[in-house]
Amino acid sequence: QFLDIYHHLTTPLKILFAGEFNAGKSSIINALIGKDTLPVGPTPQTAHPSVIEYSRSSRLTVHTDAGEEQFELKKIDHLSEIDNEIRYLEIGVNSPLFQQIRLVDTPGFNAAEESEFDIPKLLERSDLIIWVFDATQTLSQTEISRLEEIVDADRRLLLLINKIDRLSSIQQLDELFDY
Repeated sequence: QFLDIYHHLTTPLKILFAGEFNAGKSSIINALIGKDTLPVGPTPQTAHPSVIEYSRSSRLTVHTDAGEEQFELKKIDHLSEIDNEIRYLEIGVNSPLFQQIRLVDTPGFNAAEESEFDIPKLLERSDLIIWVFDATQTLSQTEISRLEEIVDADRRLLLLINKIDRLSSIQQLDELFDY
């Protein structure tokens, strides 16, 4: 039991960002990093889970079925050139914040291409799940079901409403919070 407590106190807090595609998960993580590290765009950009953690220098490690390869971080925009099946990415950033936390960016649950990552395992291994909502989109039944699964599994969950600045009136904001 002592070793479990020690491990918990000395291991960075793992925070998983989840939600539908284009909710702004990667943009929020870029804001926490302090620069545009993860690709963002109007179409799904996050095709693989990405673990963002502390490193003395910026780096990208691509984990594939064949092993792992190190690249310069700028290669993140050209992952389609990698021949092997990508399982997940590790992104090292030199920021004191990441000595205490490890973030996991996940593909959107409603992206056109179904990913092969294991959602329940990612959720289970996280200390906190931040579910990112797009304020301009209504909740889908899929989203509600996934949130119920997380709550039923007794996981720590934080709901984050993104893109709130795109609402055109206070009334829309009130309706969003009532919902």
